[in-house]
Amino acid sequence: IWQFFHGNFTPSEYITVPPTYHAIIAGFLKVIGVFSVELARVIQLLICALTIPVLYLTNKQLGHQNNDYRTLLFLTCPIALPFFSILYTDIPSLLLAILIFLLTLQQRYFLAAFVGAGAIAMRQPNLIWVIFCATYVFMDYLLTKGWRNAFNPRDKENWTLVLKLLPYGVVSLGAALIFVLRETVAVGDAGMHQISLNLSNLYMFLLLSFLFFLPYHI
Repeated sequence: IWQFFHGNFTPSEYITVPPTYHAIIAGFLKVIGVFSVELARVIQLLICALTIPVLYLTNKQLGHQNNDYRTLLFLTCPIALPFFSILYTDIPSLLLAILIFLLTLQQRYFLAAFVGAGAIAMRQPNLIWVIFCATYVFMDYLLTKGWRNAFNPRDKENWTLVLKLLPYGVVSLGAALIFVLRETVAVGDAGMHQISLNLSNLYMFLLLSFLFFLPYHI
């Protein structure tokens, strides 16, 4: 952020994510005309605060009840609230991920894919959420249309599904192609972040999912 503020746009070799987040914070500071860590944290807090209405609207779009309560649970989450004022990409990245899903629920597919591209530019693992939203659109269509009718090539309505999935496919394939050509997903310190299949992340995801959703199933 300090480098960008002073006109040095060379990405740091120690930062693995694209410098999109750092450029945004530096841009706000540049407009204000003052470089201050405290001011940067205020800007971070204001950006992260947008997560609250976006999450509320997403719950509302899903038809959930007690949206206020669900949003309050997010605010009291010990792995979310402390990061609101920390200069880190976690919550801004989460904001974009939720926004992708909200736009998908609103059937604004091209805009959702555009936000998805921005989310990947902020943090590479957001590619997973672009693929998730595409999968959600696909499964929703199958459940609505029926498995047999959905795969009928004579049904012209099925081609609308292709148009819905096309933006997500372009963004996903574009990001994947960049990762493959660079042989890494990291921007800096690329040698320590080679593309590989790491099952330990999957195991951790399954474990945390079991623990977090256990009260829901009891």
